[in-house]
Amino acid sequence: MTKTLKKWLEDDYLAGPFLSPPLSEFRANSMMAIQQGDKVRLVLNMSYPKENSFNDNVDEDKVGKVAMSSAKQFGQTLLKAGTGASMSKLDLKDAYKQIPAKTEDLRLQGISWGGAFFVETQQIFGSSSSVANFDIVAKTVQDIAITRSSTSRTWVHRTLDDTCVVAPKDSDICEKFTEEYTQLCTRLNIRLAEDCPYNDKAFRNATEGTVLGIRFNSDRLEWRISQEKAAKILGDIHLAANSKEMELKQMETLHGRLDNFGQMCPLLQAFKRPLNDFLASFKEDYDILLQVPEDMIRDLVVWGAAARASTTWMPVEKIISMPPLNTLKFVSDAAGGTGEEEWAGVTSLGLLED
Repeated sequence: MTKTLKKWLEDDYLAGPFLSPPLSEFRANSMMAIQQGDKVRLVLNMSYPKENSFNDNVDEDKVGKVAMSSAKQFGQTLLKAGTGASMSKLDLKDAYKQIPAKTEDLRLQGISWGGAFFVETQQIFGSSSSVANFDIVAKTVQDIAITRSSTSRTWVHRTLDDTCVVAPKDSDICEKFTEEYTQLCTRLNIRLAEDCPYNDKAFRNATEGTVLGIRFNSDRLEWRISQEKAAKILGDIHLAANSKEMELKQMETLHGRLDNFGQMCPLLQAFKRPLNDFLASFKEDYDILLQVPEDMIRDLVVWGAAARASTTWMPVEKIISMPPLNTLKFVSDAAGGTGEEEWAGVTSLGLLED
């Protein structure tokens, strides 16, 4: 945590150190360290104290609604782009930390550490309003890049700080958007993550790369998950299947991992009901243990087999959409009707139901 605070000071995300509270009505928040792979993310607990926290005082009706894409949606666009499609993923570095906080909120974003006081000057991890505040900037940048490069929104996806584009190989759509977006971020002093040699964190104009946690290959129109991701899924499944009881936090982790992975496997949706019912049975109570249902364990066996298989390349399945609200009625009788209609025609005719 000390190392993270030092880095934030160097990057001008943090003000301090101060020997005494630097602002009137200063609040020093409790902190949490969340392990994320090979790094630790420092998060202020803005939901404490309960009923008197920063997040408790955020007016949810005034917080913008955020629309995000998914790996499933990206996969469907990849199918539309076709074999050999060009893909880019552009990642805004440090996300929230590129967006400043309101001056009047600074007194609420305090930290006390090592006998000194600090103030976070940017949007903070842990605030219920940070996502919407960040999205205002990220979406605006994307919209400008789409307009200036004359790119159809069909090809562009975004989830928080990741902007992804995929387009047919015979076009220059991906290359033009990628160049325009990069130049725009440079002019606006918005920092982008460097391209990853394994096309994981960020990459440009490639036919294989990781988008929203899923590895895609446009030459084969296939996807897979990493061995590390599969191991986490299988570990959680093994723990649940061999436990007599589970707590809500453990179930939420398992459900989240399966939900994220299962979006790429339409068949797995048929094996979600017992998991959903068990999750709901906790009624948001984090202080109880519930017995693991047998039908959920049986379904977890299917999920585990799918996770193991998905470390090898799998075809991107075309998602069949649900029937529309307005339907068309077709009559195939050679006389053009069944004899009950007031109209008559030749061979097969279409008729709007309304």
